[in-house]
Amino acid sequence: MMELYPEVVMVNDTPRSYYVSIYNYPLIFSIRDLKTSRVGYLIAVQGTITRTTQTRPELELASFKCLECGTIVPHIPQQFKYTQPTICPMERCGNKTSFLVLPEESRFNDWQQIRMQENSSDIPAGSMPRTLSIILRNDLVEVVKPGDKVVVTGTLVVVPDVYSTVKGGVTSVQERGRLDHGDGVIGLHELGVRDLCYRLCVVASHIRKCNEDTVQEGEQRYT
Repeated sequence: MMELYPEVVMVNDTPRSYYVSIYNYPLIFSIRDLKTSRVGYLIAVQGTITRTTQTRPELELASFKCLECGTIVPHIPQQFKYTQPTICPMERCGNKTSFLVLPEESRFNDWQQIRMQENSSDIPAGSMPRTLSIILRNDLVEVVKPGDKVVVTGTLVVVPDVYSTVKGGVTSVQERGRLDHGDGVIGLHELGVRDLCYRLCVVASHIRKCNEDTVQEGEQRYT
């Protein structure tokens, strides 16, 4: 883009960001059809929006300052968790823990999480509706609202279910403490090895509103 269309990429001497949006994926899944065998693949899934969060800033590329020698460590990618440099690049420093993030030299994205539920036509008789978390970034935020029926195209990923892990861990530790020691244990420090819970999530590339029975040209539902 910079070589072919420099006048489009640069606006007031500042590079403009571009994001790839893929849509009209030929096969549309229901939430119930998503399995771990499809993790890492591009998919399209349909459902009804039940919940949306407010738009928040997400740290994409972070620049850090070493608090030992003052060296700037730029452009550390952040993906689903806060990540510091493993070690200061200054050869004589060797600092591994003391870093300060520099917001003015870091890059942030708009970020929103929405909750999608199965359409009524996809729920088998006697079953509870399944739900799925969708992550929206940049120009996709604030596009839909609860009650909208949508088709989302994006990448299926797995992320740690932190709430379930913490809640279950604290309960088990406290119960064990009351039974074995009488006083109980607060927090997760004494838990040791604990089960990690994960959940499926879609990082959206495109989202469009539709009717429940609407299938565009070239699309078909997964059966």
